[in-house]
Order: sequence, then structure tokens, then C-alpha cells
Amino acid sequence: MYIFFVDPTGPFEKALDAVCAVDREMSVQTLLTFVRISRRLSALNSGAVSLAQVAEEMDVGYSSLLRQTDCLAAGGPSVRALNLLEKVVSSQDRRSRNFRLTDRGEALMVAVADCMSEMHIPAASAEPVRINKPRGSTAANEKSRKSRKKR
Repeated sequence: MYIFFVDPTGPFEKALDAVCAVDREMSVQTLLTFVRISRRLSALNSGAVSLAQVAEEMDVGYSSLLRQTDCLAAGGPSVRALNLLEKVVSSQDRRSRNFRLTDRGEALMVAVADCMSEMHIPAASAEPVRINKPRGSTAANEKSRKSRKKR
């Protein structure tokens, strides 16, 4: 994490500024959902990956992920619209939805990618760093995890 904060005018801050230009109130979870879905569009649309799998990978509930996709798309009742993704009916299965980046969503991805490509990571620290978020092993977490596995 240290590398992100070395230069206060660096690419990481520029990327955050690009996100704030779209919506100053976008939560980190919404941004993470946008990035995860955007990077998996072809796999999601082909059926190779499901939204349930993405939810499990992100360690969030399926209904929470659907709410985030509503926010990223056209919104819904009591859900504001960011219009970064568009949900379209699948041609193979009319019950499922495919996603595509809107012009606004594509512009955000390009802006963030451009900022992040400016990062110069020394060869010694080029290995990916895995940051594990702390987890409580409460009974509710275990029950939730087991119910997601059954789906």
C-alpha cells in the first residue's frame, strides 16, 4: 500500500479524481463492483461466469451485488443511477441480463487505466501483494457463507 501514497499528486490520486468526477458519493463497494464486472464483461455475457460467482469472489451477498449493479446502471426504486453500465436482455435466455459499458462507463475505465498506467513500480516490488481483509468468524458469517455455497 505504501506505493500509492508516495507522491501526493501521483496516478493513484488522479484515478480517484477521475472517479469523483463521475460521482463524488460513489462508495468503494460500488467502485469495486464496477471494476469487477467491467473486467469480466465477456465472461459474464457468455455465461462462463455468473453474478453469483462474482458475489462470492467479492465476499458479498448476491442481493447486495444486484443492488450495486442497479446503482451502476439505470437505478431503481430508492437506488440512484450512475449510468456506467447498461443491462440488456440476453438473446439466449430472456430471464438473464447481460451488461455493457455505457459511453460514460467506458470513459471512466479509460481514465482510471490511463492514470494507473503512469505508476512506476520498482522491479523488486513487482510481485502482487495480497491484502487479506480481517474476517470475524461469527455464526452469522458462517451461516451466510454456507448458504452462498449451496446456491
